[in-house]
Amino acid sequence: DSVWSTYIAYQDTDLSFFSLIRWSNSAPRNIVEHIDDKSISQIASVLIWCLSTSNRKIRDLSTKGLVNILQDNIKVLDQLLVVFDSVNDPYIKQRLYAVTYACILKTRNKDQLYGIAQTIYDLIFDHEYVIPDILLRDYACNSIIWIMNQGNEFEFQKKDILPPYKTHFKMDDCPTTEEINHYDLDFESTQDKSVFRAQNSIINSMNVEHSSRGMYGDFGRYIFQYAFSNWQLNPELLSNYAIKLIFEKYNYDVTKFKVFDNHAGTGRHQYNQHIERIGKKYQWIAMHELLALVADAYPKMKGEFDDIETPYHGTWKPHVRDIDPTLLDSDILRKGLPIIRKKRLNWLKTSDFKFPSKTTYKWVHNITDIHKSYLRENIKYIDDNGVSWILLHGYVDKKNEPQGLNLTEDLNLWLFIQGYIVDKKELRQTIKYIYNKGTQGRRMPEIRNGIYELFYREFYETRGFEDYISSEGYLKSKLEFQDEDSPEVYFSYSSYSSEAGYDASLQDNIHYMMPSLELFKGLSMKFSDQNGVFLDHNNNLICFDPSSNYDHKGMLLINEKELLKYLDENDKAIIWPIIGEKRIGQYPQKNIIIEQFGGVSYYQNREIVQKLRPYKERRKKTTELEKKLTFFLMKCKLGWYKISGQKEKYSKLKITILSSGT
Repeated sequence: DSVWSTYIAYQDTDLSFFSLIRWSNSAPRNIVEHIDDKSISQIASVLIWCLSTSNRKIRDLSTKGLVNILQDNIKVLDQLLVVFDSVNDPYIKQRLYAVTYACILKTRNKDQLYGIAQTIYDLIFDHEYVIPDILLRDYACNSIIWIMNQGNEFEFQKKDILPPYKTHFKMDDCPTTEEINHYDLDFESTQDKSVFRAQNSIINSMNVEHSSRGMYGDFGRYIFQYAFSNWQLNPELLSNYAIKLIFEKYNYDVTKFKVFDNHAGTGRHQYNQHIERIGKKYQWIAMHELLALVADAYPKMKGEFDDIETPYHGTWKPHVRDIDPTLLDSDILRKGLPIIRKKRLNWLKTSDFKFPSKTTYKWVHNITDIHKSYLRENIKYIDDNGVSWILLHGYVDKKNEPQGLNLTEDLNLWLFIQGYIVDKKELRQTIKYIYNKGTQGRRMPEIRNGIYELFYREFYETRGFEDYISSEGYLKSKLEFQDEDSPEVYFSYSSYSSEAGYDASLQDNIHYMMPSLELFKGLSMKFSDQNGVFLDHNNNLICFDPSSNYDHKGMLLINEKELLKYLDENDKAIIWPIIGEKRIGQYPQKNIIIEQFGGVSYYQNREIVQKLRPYKERRKKTTELEKKLTFFLMKCKLGWYKISGQKEKYSKLKITILSSGT
């Protein structure tokens, strides 16, 4: 760390090794497959050593570069696992097994998987004590389980690699605050102030909320304490144990790292925002080791607000993963380069909604202009080859164009459309239920948030996905939970999210709409090399999210012919509950009129039909208090208000909105 890791932390430019990182992330798959094994191994070895750095940008880009060049070179990867097994830096080994798991999920050479599964077992699990790194052993376990599920048999059993593992840890092993206080240096008695700042940065950063050591640190409160919130254990004692690991097991030497750590600071400066202290690196390592020990010693989890205990199964709960190695989007490499505009699919454009040429309040109450053809155009699309595509999830958001029109107010039309799969025998009952109950207030069940706890390629056929959907109720839902007679529907879609937070290879958040498990398996789909795109067994496009590769908003489309075939063969039907809204006016105008309407669309003799009705009008009058608050919040977006009496200090303001007139 004092020689190599700190050196490369500041080399994320176009020097030789970073050029190698850039190439490894962008090299096409068909080019990599023609490179000989020895060259691939040498390139990969350099990238693996880059995994030791506390520069998250270099570490994360190296991770994804390794996946890109090794995903179809499983034999080379197998050899590298053996070569690097003796390396004692958890940062390297942890990410190497993340790379391994991603390659196993993505490889085309499934015939090479048996050997690497045996290697992983021999290196990680064939020991009395499994390496206490919650991420490393989770990647290793999931890799072997997936290979087993492909029909491979081994002498060992699944139970031999599943958590919990044998451990020596107990809470009594945690030192008291008094026992670790000697690591907290005194400012006055420490002659070298750089030593004081570097070492105490660790102590202060590890402080949890309500710590007897003082004010909590961001890492201690929002990362460390949150990670252990699924266990009702004393967070300060756990923090003390982690600090002891940093100084006594990992041997953090402040004299070696004081210059680097003081320069790196918090890692939030605009010029080094991806570079963390070496002390911070050791904080991460300590947290992942302690999480492994706690999960073994206390395999039942129960958070503060949980009703029942649940067993620990993997790092999706608690969610402590810090990168998705299966998602090879590294858009940070395009930062500063000219923006490349994505192409548009012209056939996805629907006809413009015809707003009235003159403002009339009758318009907002009337839904006759939401005619069948317009709604059908937003559910069924025809591409340039005459292929029909059906919407499974999407929005319509239309605004008037006031130029040249005699309009005194802004007009807006909004629609939300999602698809449910139902048993054909329950189709009429479900249609009637939705129409009579109404969709107002967006009351129909939906999947609102993308799954961020799982990797993109973990969807559908992995241990993590099976565990997640069994505990989250992600496949189906009753239309009304408190109604015993409510029909049950299956969602036709799912969604994946990845935030540009700890994954420093991303500069923008990623969100893909994906087919449901029911449709994925029922239509024998498989992942494409392009994210957000799914193929059938003949490698033909069958389902996709246009926003993943084209200049379009997020939505999910499926081949109509294949969908109808699936529905017929399985006695299923698809329906689309619809919620719509018309609005006249925009905040902070005096009067805003909002009218909701809704209903359901469905197939009738292979044609899409609809049943819509208006809902109750809601008239909104903007009070003076609300107008003042609106302008106040607009100013807040430009910069925080200074708090009087606190010189050059800025503070977030807590705003309580009271009822009108108070």
